[in-house]
Amino acid sequence: MFHTSKRMFLTISLVLMGIVSCSSEQEKQRVTTANTGTNVVIVLGHEVNDYEVWKQSFENRQALRDEFGVSVSSILHGEDTPQLVWIMATAPSKEAAETFLEDVGTARTMESDGVVGEVYRAILDKGYSSSVDGAAYPERIIVQHAVKDFAKWKSVFDGHIGSRERMGVVDIFVSHPVDDSTDVHMMFGVTDAEKVMDYMTSDALRIAMKLSGVVGEPKAYFVRVAE
Repeated sequence: MFHTSKRMFLTISLVLMGIVSCSSEQEKQRVTTANTGTNVVIVLGHEVNDYEVWKQSFENRQALRDEFGVSVSSILHGEDTPQLVWIMATAPSKEAAETFLEDVGTARTMESDGVVGEVYRAILDKGYSSSVDGAAYPERIIVQHAVKDFAKWKSVFDGHIGSRERMGVVDIFVSHPVDDSTDVHMMFGVTDAEKVMDYMTSDALRIAMKLSGVVGEPKAYFVRVAE
């Protein structure tokens, strides 16, 4: 859907499952925990003609979001392509999120704000958030891929948290659409992207992904928190 950088794809291949080596018992306990409550997460991804123009217009549309109870939690743009914008927001329910996304006013404002091409939309379960301070990681990676069984995949994923951190990748958010647990969405903070590049072609990564139940090709986006 979007063009991505070579650097990003090299980075994300490791992020998907971490290192095959076993983590310590302490590391295994440092798993993310599920958020409670009825809120859902809205994810929007699209390209814009001009990021600065779009951002100013977006900030002026607060009244429309308030009408549907939508609260923006973060805005990110492509590290190499600022015209690529990702928005993460919360809504009080799946129904509220759907109404907001399907509203004619929402569509019109996106068009007038300079949104071009295909728009990615997802309504996610509140999901699992780590205890880390996301603000400390302005460079991030957004990942989406399919799995055969979410519970099995998540168990393996949690077991490799320490390995990911040693490679410069910090868990921030893991979730899936409210009606499809096989479609995993993740966000990671990046401390040192260069560390993971040599790993992307290894057999260890390929085996780890297969054992955890990852299917198909992942979609990944290297992004930066908007200032």
